[in-house]
Amino acid sequence: MKKAVILHKKCNNCGECRYVCERHCIEEGQYYPFVSADCTGCGACVCICPSDAVSLKEMSGETSRSSSVDIGDYKAVMAVSKAKNWTEAAFDTFQSASTISKRISRVEATLGLRIFERGTKSVHTEFSSVGRSVMPYIDNIVDTYDQILLLSDRIKKATGDELNIGYGALFGTAGETEIISAFRMNFPEMGINQVIRNRETLTEMVSRGELDCAFIFWIGGLSDENELSRSIYGLGLSYFPVFFQDKKYVGLSKKHPHANDAEVKLTDLQNEIFIFNRTLEDSQNIMGIFRYLIPDEDGENIKNVKQMDFMNRQLVYKYVASGRAIIPIATIPPREETDDVVFVPIERLRSPVFTVLVYNKNNPNLNVRKFVEFSREYSKEAKLI
Repeated sequence: MKKAVILHKKCNNCGECRYVCERHCIEEGQYYPFVSADCTGCGACVCICPSDAVSLKEMSGETSRSSSVDIGDYKAVMAVSKAKNWTEAAFDTFQSASTISKRISRVEATLGLRIFERGTKSVHTEFSSVGRSVMPYIDNIVDTYDQILLLSDRIKKATGDELNIGYGALFGTAGETEIISAFRMNFPEMGINQVIRNRETLTEMVSRGELDCAFIFWIGGLSDENELSRSIYGLGLSYFPVFFQDKKYVGLSKKHPHANDAEVKLTDLQNEIFIFNRTLEDSQNIMGIFRYLIPDEDGENIKNVKQMDFMNRQLVYKYVASGRAIIPIATIPPREETDDVVFVPIERLRSPVFTVLVYNKNNPNLNVRKFVEFSREYSKEAKLI
């Protein structure tokens, strides 16, 4: 079966082919006409075209309707639908407006219907009478394609020797450093990429497959009904504890009056500035949690918060060593040696702290199972839990 084909380089968009087509198979495009799938190949458009821009081409059944359409064409439709403007859609997708027009024309020709109206004077692109009804299906095509790519990426990772592990921004460790170090010693061939984020971001990244596992720091008890469990189970993930400690520390300058104390009371530090990691998006909420850890009469006196980048440890050490601030440590003090900062236990804290390992049982990466089982056994043998 033959079908009319528009040669874009020759077409001057005069419209003669549209006017002569009795079946209305040639429709107006933004830069040139496009031929719908209903074309019968009568040849009237070929005869009338003043620039020889139309020819007849032999097509092979259903393959002629969709063989030239790719996922980029459907994404172009989604871009115009979102931007409601051809030029904006082109800008957003780093393409020219003519490329966007070509892509959409291919989709419309494949489907045999017009998705967007052409020739209107409105700045905003409008859907045709049937265009809006097909958008959910096009959206599903694009989403399914993206999901296939994600699954393909996961399968590729499953055959590789690499893990992506996340943990929270702490000045010190909550068990994750010991477990990762021990795993590397036992499996030196395994590459580990480490990512530092806040708790909510870590669990979301595990659920999306961007992280294989994440160590989550938690203050308080563990149960199926608490906020931590609800957030993890709500994403279809699993977890188990790998670290527990009921002693917390603060980092003080060695010149601080309480630097040599066996324990320090928070009431003695009420006028100090407490440093939290800059990567923590909700420093006030973190401060509220820290106050919860201590008796009410002490907690109400802790008011001053400063944020710094804990990745630059030497800068933080220098700042604390100068006596200008205090590091609130919840677990094991960092192992780095410093001559000017000491870590002193805090007296009278009310809640234990845990670290849990969060993972997805549906992750196809076999190395995840290896890391999960190793973490479970190591935390018991090293008495981290």
